[in-house]
Amino acid sequence: MRQSVASFIYEYKIGLLGKRCNALLLVYDKYIEGTAAEYYSGKFQEYQFRIPLKDICHMEPKRVDGQMCLAIEYRDTQKLLGKSNSTIVFPKMPDIEHAIRVIQEQKGKVERADEEKRKQKEERDIQERQEAEEREQYCKACYDFHIADKNNPYFELFQNGLQFSCIYIDEGKNLNFLKIDGIRREESNACVPYDKIHYYEKAGNVYYMPDISGEYTSFGGSISGATFSKEAALLGGLLFGTMGMAAGALLTHEPMKFKMPTTNFHISSEQCRIDERSVILNYYSDIRKQYIDIELPAEIYNFLQTYLPEKKSDIVVELERQNIVRQLGDEDALAAPEKRALLDSGNNGVEAFETRIRKLKIMYENGIISDREFEAEKRKMLSEI
Repeated sequence: MRQSVASFIYEYKIGLLGKRCNALLLVYDKYIEGTAAEYYSGKFQEYQFRIPLKDICHMEPKRVDGQMCLAIEYRDTQKLLGKSNSTIVFPKMPDIEHAIRVIQEQKGKVERADEEKRKQKEERDIQERQEAEEREQYCKACYDFHIADKNNPYFELFQNGLQFSCIYIDEGKNLNFLKIDGIRREESNACVPYDKIHYYEKAGNVYYMPDISGEYTSFGGSISGATFSKEAALLGGLLFGTMGMAAGALLTHEPMKFKMPTTNFHISSEQCRIDERSVILNYYSDIRKQYIDIELPAEIYNFLQTYLPEKKSDIVVELERQNIVRQLGDEDALAAPEKRALLDSGNNGVEAFETRIRKLKIMYENGIISDREFEAEKRKMLSEI
């Protein structure tokens, strides 16, 4: 049980008949409570109270109906209309001055504690504003350093308040992946050098799939033995087309048994758009010693096409094809359709062909094969193109 700071308990009489009443005033660290009296319509009435110390407005010895009382005026938060203040009295209270002194001391402690809390809150607010300004300045400094000051073109990947990520192209045409986190004051920047970028190309498609839903309603009847299969509904929709979706939805694991003709079966269908498009960026990693694919948002394709047009996959493949043919010493192979089959088979075929050329060159330069064998092998490779 909570311990009071001070307590005042006594009896008093009111009225002509001398009715005995108990007065109780308990002083706690943040409030007072007990039993007092209200003087209303010329009469004292007992009143149970609990008043926060911060709501006490005034205390004084006061004569009420010819009796000396302790009067406590306070803000009455329960009142909706009229005056916001109320007054309770302690008739014939002994040592009124002492009671006032105790309550004032405790009220002063509460006010000082509240003032300290207010100052601490102000300090926290000032500190939070300063930190917010510093975080904003940090973000701006990072953004200016990488993008604004150098006027580097960029593609925004994510923006949420003080968190920002993008892909930008610097003055050396290198591809940079930038992430700024102003909340944690962290910055990360990864770079793919221009000469390590192999190509970029579109990948994926947009397609539509029917989404079938069924609803049973029954008034007094029942449906038994029916297991609705959404997979079967989708399969039916794919097999029979859009017009056949309803027929597909009727495919179930078990036949339905209807009772009562008031049972209804409702089918609805919607076309769900599924977008799986993306952009694949292929580059050579010096750390892994191999080519690596990065999947990027589909919307970045036009950005790359604007600032790195020469790295488009179809252009890169054509340039590699021309380079391979020149290494073989047969410029006419570019115009021969039957010699382009291997080069048109994709990047895997090109890489395998390049490997074979390098092996042949190493063997020739190290004297493993003769001039005649080198020319014969070269003609054989040309005939396979």
